[in-house]
Amino acid sequence: MIHELFHNTKAIQCRETDGSGLAFSATVTGVMVDCAGFHSLTFLIDVGDNAGNAFDGANKLTFTVEEGTAADGSGAAEIAAGDYLGAKDSTGTSWDRILDEAAADNQTYQIGVRLNTTRYKRVVATEGGTVTTVPLTIIAVLGHPRFAPV
Repeated sequence: MIHELFHNTKAIQCRETDGSGLAFSATVTGVMVDCAGFHSLTFLIDVGDNAGNAFDGANKLTFTVEEGTAADGSGAAEIAAGDYLGAKDSTGTSWDRILDEAAADNQTYQIGVRLNTTRYKRVVATEGGTVTTVPLTIIAVLGHPRFAPV
């Protein structure tokens, strides 16, 4: 058994913007991640400087995880509440998956997800109010492979 991360994880870019930021208009959907061959999944969400409208209670982004049986995302729906293992910000503080305060930008967030029988997962960011542009990168980190090294 190998006891290090490098050979036991796989990182997949789900969504990236250039430094100018991502323009929001209701919903931004990441690519479906194929979880076959792995036993764990964590999404990393790197949020840059929100130079447009600052996040607050009215202007916010809400992150959810969807799952489905099709690689193209057709028929995907939000995972059950019990399949969220937790979420935290870059300081390790518990996070409700909503960016709704001015200090929420310039941080990296994590969402842990339970893997079940549904093979594909993705992150969806939904705009509330007006979020003009914000640099945003979403990475899926698959771990605990059935066969290592990856």
